Amino acid sequence: MRLRKLDRAVSYKEKVYEEIKSAIIAERLKPGQQLNERKLAEELGISRTPVREAIQMLESEGWVKTEPWKGTYVLDITEQDIEEVFQLRMSLETLVIELVIQKIDRKEINKLDEFVKQQVDYCREYKADEFIKTDRDFHMYLADLTGNRRLIQILNNLSDMMRRLGIKAIKTQERYKETIEEHKNIVRGLKEKNLLKAKEAMMHHVLKTKENVYKHWKDAKNNVEKEEGA
Repeated sequence: MRLRKLDRAVSYKEKVYEEIKSAIIAERLKPGQQLNERKLAEELGISRTPVREAIQMLESEGWVKTEPWKGTYVLDITEQDIEEVFQLRMSLETLVIELVIQKIDRKEINKLDEFVKQQVDYCREYKADEFIKTDRDFHMYLADLTGNRRLIQILNNLSDMMRRLGIKAIKTQERYKETIEEHKNIVRGLKEKNLLKAKEAMMHHVLKTKENVYKHWKDAKNNVEKEEGA
């Protein structure tokens, strides 16, 4: 599974939770793969109790599922997951634009421009993980500017699922370039303090991301069905 041993100076439960979740997001732990508490504890170099507690946290958030006689396994992404995540993202990220449009300053705009420039570099070098992380940083930086703690917390909780979906969406150089242009349009609307323009740019970006996620999810599902029917 290639999980990393943990630093004993930190809280075990949270660290196990983050490590297993990161492995699921990066697909080092595959959908349908079983999670054995004893083996995970041995690989992480800790006792089984924090592993059990972390798995319970992951199950409550829909990352894994425990069934009698089957054990605990990694849940795959479903069509409902995609729909729910993007319904929330569309509503919340346009709200972010409404909350920051009048108070965002030049320094903060420059920071958004820096994120876009980083993505240009990662696009050129075709570094998917770094590109997706910077995409998350772009959106969470905007959320932080709202100062709305509850909104930030909700978006932060959603961001891990977005990362998992993002890995499926960013598959081609073309989509890299589209994402960069979409981010530029969002920043342009904010620079001009044009609420309609900035909101439409954000809505377009979220919609295009959803379309790409769904397309690649559907393609992968069809490929699995073909292999099973072969």
